[in-house]
Amino acid sequence: MKVISHIPDEEPNGGDPNKKPQEVVEKKQEDDVKRGNLLESLPDDVTELCVARVSKYNYPELSSTSTAFRRLIASPKLYITRSQLALVQRFLYVLISFPPRKLPEWYILYPSPDNASLQLRRISSLPTMPFGAAVVTTATEIYVIGGCDDGERNTRDLILIDCATHKCDRSLPRMKVARRGAAAGIVDGKIYVIGGCEKRYSDWFEVFDLRTKVWSGELVGTITAEVDLEFLSDAVMDGERIYTLDRKQRIHAFNPKTFVWTSWLDGSPLSSLWKKSSCVVDGMLYSIDPACTFYHPLVVFNPEGERCWRPVDLGASQTLMPPVLYYEQSKMANVGGKLMLLASSHCWSSTCDEEKLIWFFMIALERRQGGVIRGTVESATIVFRTMESPPSIELCRSITM
Repeated sequence: MKVISHIPDEEPNGGDPNKKPQEVVEKKQEDDVKRGNLLESLPDDVTELCVARVSKYNYPELSSTSTAFRRLIASPKLYITRSQLALVQRFLYVLISFPPRKLPEWYILYPSPDNASLQLRRISSLPTMPFGAAVVTTATEIYVIGGCDDGERNTRDLILIDCATHKCDRSLPRMKVARRGAAAGIVDGKIYVIGGCEKRYSDWFEVFDLRTKVWSGELVGTITAEVDLEFLSDAVMDGERIYTLDRKQRIHAFNPKTFVWTSWLDGSPLSSLWKKSSCVVDGMLYSIDPACTFYHPLVVFNPEGERCWRPVDLGASQTLMPPVLYYEQSKMANVGGKLMLLASSHCWSSTCDEEKLIWFFMIALERRQGGVIRGTVESATIVFRTMESPPSIELCRSITM
């Protein structure tokens, strides 16, 4: 497993010309074991306090040193301790593909060794992911639902990614039907999966209980409205309703508490600017508007308010935002109440030989009197460079640990 570290790699001989590289590796492994044994010899509560103060970026490496550390890092109690010590960190996980030849791979936004910048680095311990999978997150985990493999076969798989150890679990029970392009959302401790398959009755919905780890189909009545087979985007808003946007730009909403399904087939204000890249922050949906309909590239929709799109005023910091060209290859995420935007400088069909870039933007949001949302671009930096095929940002998700 490749381990990402703040510490630069040492010279192969450890700086000693009389030592062979293999001897240095063996000595380092021996020292690591001794340090690990020393820490493990402490009382459990002391060990927990020590590990809680270690940066979560180093947890995958630490969990690989012993069974005891792996068990501790997988324990929810450790993250309660981190929270009590105000040591919670936020992490951005990004799924990137390099069309037309590669399935998407997981990357994490990581500080450079000198902490002067941010970089997207691939998590080599995680396998490639299916195209068209639905993705939901809990406090420390990512669930990947369905999708299709490189042979374009839809799958029934439910894959669990443990963000504390960067390990992948494929042993969870599979869905009843294979799905691609499904919508998914977590409400009251259950993952609701909608569509992504042809059957539109009881099996069109499936529900996974996060506590019991069991799938069930819950009767929601007959859906008479015309619904596409796949969805472009989804979001949990408006009193925990799961909103969906299908490929024909039609809006549908499902209330898991009442099992009521609502469709807006004749158009909805929400559908006009909702993009695949949009995300929810504090109950409101943020989106990119390449056409700058309101003379601003960033817009917001409040489903519990006036139910219309309004511009986000970025003030002078708007000059830090990328050219409009970049917005079609962008994705957004909610990172601790701030809006994160990743934007690729090229579309996937580009044949240019120039360097391809991914930009990172962090935007602080402030709700002012009268419903006005003010945004401030706090960070604008390049986090990924490649001379190969242009990267396609499939999605990004925030994890707090």
